[in-house]
Amino acid sequence: MKGDIPASKRDILVTISNKYKINMKILSDISRNLVFGRKAETFALRLVKILENEKEQLVKDFMDASKRLFEEAIAYYENKLYDLAIFGFHSSLEHLLKALTLKKYDRKPLYLLEAAEILFEEGIISREEYDAIKELNALRNNIYHIAKRTGEKDTKWAKEVTENIIRKLKSH
Repeated sequence: MKGDIPASKRDILVTISNKYKINMKILSDISRNLVFGRKAETFALRLVKILENEKEQLVKDFMDASKRLFEEAIAYYENKLYDLAIFGFHSSLEHLLKALTLKKYDRKPLYLLEAAEILFEEGIISREEYDAIKELNALRNNIYHIAKRTGEKDTKWAKEVTENIIRKLKSH
């Protein structure tokens, strides 16, 4: 026994903590007053259900944001606001890839390239698609960090890359 938590109850809490990235101390404090056995099991099952629902909602929110950002990027592109369109295409892909990595692999990447790397390593996107995402990220970074303007050619390319990746990932 470690502390005052029975081993099997602790195992449940460690599993929940690891899977959902919840601080073990917080879980331990919450469960300290639970009686070992049925109450502990009920607590764990309820907590898992809450966390799964939150995960599903987060995936849905990422997907909704991805769609909205893509539609905004198209509007910017059509109105020749190319820098804003690049940001929109980048953000749209970032939200889509985050949703997919969370849904399929229970991982919550912080950035577009981190999500793209996970999906590349898992064989979901090809090397060519991964490289295109890296190039789109570089375009966005050039605009954001060094105020390098972009033009219609690069933005049209970004639009096509984003459309192709979105189309491919819809099946996942």
